[in-house]
Amino acid sequence: MQRKFFTNLSFLFFLNIIIKPIWIFGIDRTVQNTVGTANYGLYFTLFNLSLVINVILDLGITNFNNTTIAQNPHLLGKYLPNVLTLKIALSFIYVAVTLIIGMCLGINGLQLYLLFLLLLNQVLISMVLYLRSNISALHLFRMDSIISVSDKLITIIICSWLLLTASLRQHFTVEWYIYAQNISLLIILIVCLVIVRSKSPVFRLKLDWVFLRLIIKQSYPFALLILLMTAYTRIDAIMVQNMLGQNGNREAGIYASAYRLLDAFNQFGYLFAALLLPIFARMLRHKNPVDELVKLSFTAIFIMSSVAALIIYFFRNDIMHLLYKDSSVYSGDILGYLIFCFICTATVYVFGTLLTANGNLIKLSGIALIGLVVNFTLNYILIPKYNAKGAAMAAIITQIIVAGLHIILAVTIFKFRVNVKLLMLLTIYFILCTTIDYYAYTLLTINWKINFILCGIIDLGIAFVLGLIDIKKVIELVRNPTF
Repeated sequence: MQRKFFTNLSFLFFLNIIIKPIWIFGIDRTVQNTVGTANYGLYFTLFNLSLVINVILDLGITNFNNTTIAQNPHLLGKYLPNVLTLKIALSFIYVAVTLIIGMCLGINGLQLYLLFLLLLNQVLISMVLYLRSNISALHLFRMDSIISVSDKLITIIICSWLLLTASLRQHFTVEWYIYAQNISLLIILIVCLVIVRSKSPVFRLKLDWVFLRLIIKQSYPFALLILLMTAYTRIDAIMVQNMLGQNGNREAGIYASAYRLLDAFNQFGYLFAALLLPIFARMLRHKNPVDELVKLSFTAIFIMSSVAALIIYFFRNDIMHLLYKDSSVYSGDILGYLIFCFICTATVYVFGTLLTANGNLIKLSGIALIGLVVNFTLNYILIPKYNAKGAAMAAIITQIIVAGLHIILAVTIFKFRVNVKLLMLLTIYFILCTTIDYYAYTLLTINWKINFILCGIIDLGIAFVLGLIDIKKVIELVRNPTF
């Protein structure tokens, strides 16, 4: 079973490494360059608004369903019609509530139509995720992995055709981009329905109120946590667009161009957390010590995130110029602030995952609430003065506070001893990498792309020299049967 788990996880990583960069930098970035910064800024703002309360679409149902069906596959026929009926009802509530919020924010006309299309996207995504939870619960892991990237692959094909055909590209709009996503998701939804329906002997939509209460009772802490975390990480773009008047769309677009790189790295950080969660859960269930795995995983992800953050920070203007036709030092500075958020979110991927596996969801919700209050307050103060750069400043301050609170909570609950030697080594590592990258950027006259790669190689080499990366221990921990 362990070999099967890691084999399929590796397959999932492989698919994401191929598809996600093409999607983020090949399609999403090209769409922004094609439709313009202001138009994409409007799309980015509405997209973030569609995410803020999309927890209504799920209420923790997918997580609950995955666990239940995995343990009791024979219940699929009973759960499927009830959950689908419930999710359809929740979809109507979600769309209605979000549209009302949008209108209260002054959204109307074409903007309201675009918001509706994006809400439809979220509904389709939620349905697909639920159906995929059944597929993975039935141990059809490889099929689930393929489905997980198929909607992006179909969208890539559609958008590539639209963007590479000269006669179509000149008419390309944000609406076309959303239509392509809608079509892709609808196709995948139908495929998932066919697969799950073939495994379910009975299929008739119905709603069991006792069943509904059971789900809400067991999943509301998780739903609350997702709501608060989504709010404090996505509210910045909405505030930028709404607080800056006529310049709001363009500033939101500039913010989106920098945020895209942070989002790309967070995608892989999330996959790292997906690996840790079942391992932590199994170790805690069997009362095995987690100290060594926490140390190893935090060290690994700190090195990875530090290398990424530092070299992107120093080469921020070159990167933005390479990616966007209307880049500037201003947009580079925004990227410089945002990219350091990755070190903080990477930290949360370790300690937050550990606390989630331990069931500390209410305490985690408290941290997320603090993050939301801090982020909203800082955005309210900084955006009018510094525009989108103010939102980036607010983001890094918020993420530092949130990451620190996760560490403090984990140390308190698990009574970890402070590893002074490790902290000193990580501090020395960060200082050395910062110094070397700075002088490499300012003194070397070689092509910046070669310089960029060279800095990354040197930074990783320093980690080996300091003994922060121990390949033998990684292999030993992965093979340990107590996991």
